[in-house]
Amino acid sequence: MAALAAGAVTAESLISLDLACCGLNDAQAVSLVAALAHSKTLTSLCLRSNDLGDEAAAAVATHLLSGALSAPPLAHLDLSDNRIGDLGAGALGHGVKRSVAILELDLSKNTISDDGGAALLLPLQPAGPCGAAPHLARLSLASNACGLRTSVALAAVLRAPGSPLAGAAVDLSFNAPLCGDAASKLESAFADAQTARLSQLTLHGTGETDAHRLHALCARAVTPLSTDAAACAEAATSTGLTRTMMSWVGTVRDPLLLRPAQQAPLGASR
Repeated sequence: MAALAAGAVTAESLISLDLACCGLNDAQAVSLVAALAHSKTLTSLCLRSNDLGDEAAAAVATHLLSGALSAPPLAHLDLSDNRIGDLGAGALGHGVKRSVAILELDLSKNTISDDGGAALLLPLQPAGPCGAAPHLARLSLASNACGLRTSVALAAVLRAPGSPLAGAAVDLSFNAPLCGDAASKLESAFADAQTARLSQLTLHGTGETDAHRLHALCARAVTPLSTDAAACAEAATSTGLTRTMMSWVGTVRDPLLLRPAQQAPLGASR
């Protein structure tokens, strides 16, 4: 590992490093990222499917997301399918807050609880009207144990002026059931015209018993408050979607949030 780290740093043109499924532990990862901190070109790091916990996550936050001029311009960070918990999530939240380059962070399939999800998100709130904040394009907390507190934190970040998650794709799939108070917090946030909208909100596996409510929540998350049913219908017609057989989808990728339940010609009756 020492030789790998040394080689990575001396490779002046190193832009992307993929060490997925390499059996790395915390101690090895700490050594690696300490060496990578001196890279001037590294923009993408994948440490997916290793044996990394909070110690490794804290090292990544300290050395690669420090915000220092000497730090690598890391934009894409994949730490999915490890055993990072709440302490690591909190450290990464503060690291992302300091970073000036990070665009994508994948923490899916870890051991982050509801408190950890909140600890990751709350530091992302801008310090003030002129406070510097990162601007994430993609954040995944899928397949953890996030719930109410994470939802409250997400709503707070999106409501903050200059939200770093404005226009981002956020994945909360396969976490704790998103219903009751958790869903209400997000519904309340997206009912506010000042709340930043997302480009995508994914909630698969977070509340099959109340799917319609979650689908509507996904819709509101990406649709400006002024968008009404008539505007959606007009847009649907212009894109060739059926007028009569539409269904909401849980994963939202465009402002329409609609897809045909089955292929049917426009104007066809039920």
